Amino acid sequence: MLTAFHIKRKLLITLMSIFVILFIGCTKMKKNMNIPIYLDRIEGEYSIPDSFNSYTLFFATSYELNKPFDKKYLKKMNKQFKSFGKSIGENHLAVWVKNIDSDDLNVDLGKTYADRLHRWYNSELSFYDGPYLIFMSNTPDAIPRSDDFLVVISFKNKKPEAITEIIEYLEATIRRDEISKYKIQTKLYWLDFETFLVENKESLKTIGKEIIIKVIEKRL
Repeated sequence: MLTAFHIKRKLLITLMSIFVILFIGCTKMKKNMNIPIYLDRIEGEYSIPDSFNSYTLFFATSYELNKPFDKKYLKKMNKQFKSFGKSIGENHLAVWVKNIDSDDLNVDLGKTYADRLHRWYNSELSFYDGPYLIFMSNTPDAIPRSDDFLVVISFKNKKPEAITEIIEYLEATIRRDEISKYKIQTKLYWLDFETFLVENKESLKTIGKEIIIKVIEKRL
């Protein structure tokens, strides 16, 4: 027959066992929550948590993807974006907006985000100018606060080298906590300008020669 002492002892052991199990479970849960996060598949209705310092989304808004976004390049881009998501740390979220059952980009959901961000931030986000890389200081599932901002990076007609440079620049600014809408947009302007110079190099040379010749002729 169990005495009151033995009953209390057994009850104490049981309670301690439950406590240990709960502690281990909570520790594992916390550990899982704190690993560097990359989401390429969000369950349910793609609800994005609001507990992060920043949000970077990659999505398409048209089934007719612009160059160089063929399937082969998208696979490479997916791998690069996954590395980006791991690199920026546990306080920042990267979301590759894709279908639940495949690696293809979810165009319908991309259009939903484009419409929503157009209303909330008054951004153009034309369906034809995608795919887009979007940096946000607030979750795309909540109306922005007065101090929130959005940076839209259109990959239309961007060369692979420029795309890589943009992603790496954004990655560095997030890791170093130097996020600035002005700095990111300035970087984009310079990349677009460099692309324009490269693509129109011969035409610009011709125009430059003609201007020089005219200047010389006037001085003679």
